[in-house]
Amino acid sequence: MITDDLTPQTEPVKLSGKDYSLREASGDAATKFANARLSCIKLGPDGKPQTVRGIADVEPLLVSLCLFDESGKNVPEATVRSWPARVQKVLYDRAKEMSHLDDLETEAAIVVQITALQKRLEEMRESKNVGSESTADGSD
Repeated sequence: MITDDLTPQTEPVKLSGKDYSLREASGDAATKFANARLSCIKLGPDGKPQTVRGIADVEPLLVSLCLFDESGKNVPEATVRSWPARVQKVLYDRAKEMSHLDDLETEAAIVVQITALQKRLEEMRESKNVGSESTADGSD
């Protein structure tokens, strides 16, 4: 494949009356994102995840690396973190999709995805158990 067009995909974004531009991740941004994702997992001697920490921190990082204000500067990560989670999630999902960052088919990337999904599943099950326990003891 050969292409002469290296212009990143860009989409306009309006938040609280301000104009922004969401851009496909540059090679540098994609590398920073991948490194941040992989650094969240510590593998045990058997090669399986031993601990996972800070996996949620990669979402505001990617948004910050891909979202630009009207002057062309990256929106600081602290600003992204101050926005509602629902807004951050939409921007993260779109930046990841535009940048084809789920295409990273390495063993480590798959381990990160599995671990994150297992954590979400555990949290979901725990929240259901909490709700059913309060109903079972008649406290609702």
